[in-house]
Amino acid sequence: MHKVTFGMFDWLDRRPGPLLHDLYDERLELVALAEQAGFHGYYLAEHHGTPLGLCPSPNVFLSALARSTTTIRLGPMCWLLPLYEPLRLFEELCMLDQLSHGRLEVGLGRGVSRHELGFYNLGVDETRARFEEALAVLLRAIEVSRTGGTLTTSGPHYAYREVPLVLSPLQDPYPPLWYPTSSLSSAAWAGSRHLHLMGLGPARQFRALADAYRRAAAAPSLSDAEAPLNPDAAELRVGMNRQIIVCETDDEARRVLDAAFPAWKANFTRLAVDRQDAGEASQAELRHYEARTSLHALLDDGVILAGSPETVRRGLADVVRTADLSYLACTFAWGAVSSEQARRSLSLFADEVAPSFLDGTWDRSGAPSSDATS
Repeated sequence: MHKVTFGMFDWLDRRPGPLLHDLYDERLELVALAEQAGFHGYYLAEHHGTPLGLCPSPNVFLSALARSTTTIRLGPMCWLLPLYEPLRLFEELCMLDQLSHGRLEVGLGRGVSRHELGFYNLGVDETRARFEEALAVLLRAIEVSRTGGTLTTSGPHYAYREVPLVLSPLQDPYPPLWYPTSSLSSAAWAGSRHLHLMGLGPARQFRALADAYRRAAAAPSLSDAEAPLNPDAAELRVGMNRQIIVCETDDEARRVLDAAFPAWKANFTRLAVDRQDAGEASQAELRHYEARTSLHALLDDGVILAGSPETVRRGLADVVRTADLSYLACTFAWGAVSSEQARRSLSLFADEVAPSFLDGTWDRSGAPSSDATS
């Protein structure tokens, strides 16, 4: 049987109406409900200078969740490594893992928005080298912390000399690591390093990434520098995020969707719209964001699933089968979806949609070609 595990993904984008502190409080309550419903993890995006993400420091919000929850796993999806000083990030990783009693999971990324990177005086072409060096420092610091030693590194961007490491993660050797991407080459890289994979976009497009990821994960490592990460993982998870609205009827779900979607689209496209110019690159970027926020296409591709429990269950089965997934990170609160609507949607999903995926009975015709399970 092909089983699926469920988590919760969150941009924590701006919703018209509530003050920011009320929005934070609402989300803390929603994550508590997700925990009660048995969701595996909660993953928070990192964005800067945009209403698409109101938690530019995911660690601050996750630290609050670490103390207000007890079982659900928590993590950034993802830390934009080029924007961080890796020694400081290592220390915060240790604190979050300890505060959550070993429930931290960590998504790692380079950043894709030229505007958000530009706010930190970085260009997109600079991020790969910084990402690779920051990741190496982070892993080295974790290794050294296990022996109580000192950290000494030397690189073009980060250099440390005999820094005492007095903290260490609770999980041994470290929290599970994820890599979110929509790039084929990046998916293969993530597979070669055995990072868990998180994707987005149409399921039929992601399937090529999932296949490349699994091929790379099955291949032997060519060097110590490319040694697999997540050494204690019983399996590698392949997941996607979906925006979900579940109501009693399809008509009700469509009314909620039509009311909620414009706010999310405005949040998603804000930087591209506000910072456009007459340049060809800017206009191409705007067309790209407009294409990614076509409601008809998002529904047709199963990026948004809205309807009765049965309608959402059928749509989800198609997504899981097409993309060959073992993990789904669901977004229930987005755009102008009210707090009450998000809670109701989550509860209906947990009660009437998720059970057949959790036990593997959703696919009566047999599992997809991969033997990955959750």
